[in-house]
Amino acid sequence: MENVKENAMKHYQQGKSCSESVLLAFRDAGNPISQDVLNAVQGMRGGIGGGGCVCGAVLGGAMAAGVIDPAESHRVAQELHQKFKERYKTTCCRSLRKSGECIAYVGTAAELVVNGLKEKK
Repeated sequence: MENVKENAMKHYQQGKSCSESVLLAFRDAGNPISQDVLNAVQGMRGGIGGGGCVCGAVLGGAMAAGVIDPAESHRVAQELHQKFKERYKTTCCRSLRKSGECIAYVGTAAELVVNGLKEKK
C-alpha cells in the first residue's frame, strides 16, 4: 500500500473531508472501498456533523481497516486510536482543529492504518 499517506493528504488538499481523504487513499491503493462507504462519511466533516467530537481521519482509518481486513480491524483501530492519541494528545476534532494541522492528522491516520495492517498478528 504505497503512497497511502501522501494520497490521503492530496485528497485533503483537494477539499475532501478528513475521513473521506483517508478512505479515498486506501481505494487508490486498490482496496475495495465502495461508493457506499464514501457516502456514509459525508456527514462526518467537522467531527460528526460539525460537532467537533471525533477526528474524521481516525474514523476513516478505522473504517478502512474494517473494509480491508475485518478480522484484524478491531486491533488496527485500537492501535490507531492509541498511537494517534499518544502523538496528538486527543482524538477530538474540535481540539485538533485549533492547530490548523488537519492535513498532518489525515496523513498520520492513513500511515498508522497501513502499519497496523502490515503487523498482522
